[in-house]
Amino acid sequence: MNVILSTLLMISALVLIVLGLVGFRHKGISGVKAFSILMLAMAVHTIAYGFELLSPNLETMYLWIRVEYMAMSFYPFLTLWFAREYVGERKFANRYVMAIMLILNIITLFLVQTNAMHGWYYENLGVDTSLGFPTLAIDKGIWYLVQVATLYFAIGYALIV
Repeated sequence: MNVILSTLLMISALVLIVLGLVGFRHKGISGVKAFSILMLAMAVHTIAYGFELLSPNLETMYLWIRVEYMAMSFYPFLTLWFAREYVGERKFANRYVMAIMLILNIITLFLVQTNAMHGWYYENLGVDTSLGFPTLAIDKGIWYLVQVATLYFAIGYALIV
């Protein structure tokens, strides 16, 4: 089953890559650079998640989740940037708000990469086999909630503007 899911994820990643590359070819459209980078980040995340699902043990799953977060950490910033550029609204999403969002996302990336030392992002990691194949089981840490809040903030902004 996880091979089927991983295959579907790889196909989805190809679509995301195509969207990202096509976007880069249309430079005159507002927000296209942010959109393209967001699509490519989503492709990296999707590919890494496909490999996470194929992983036989916790160590390999944790490796792939760290790769996922090299892209996924920046979803809030990229979403906010895309919405801001596409709509042209810069009063609320000014450079200070954008800088704070980027800093929070960089902290997320750092905390995920160093999670084994402190457990602030994931308190516990384990393997769940209840679906018939191994998946990563997590207990969320405090910074996980901060990252979710920043993502919800960015999505809310994108929906409102």
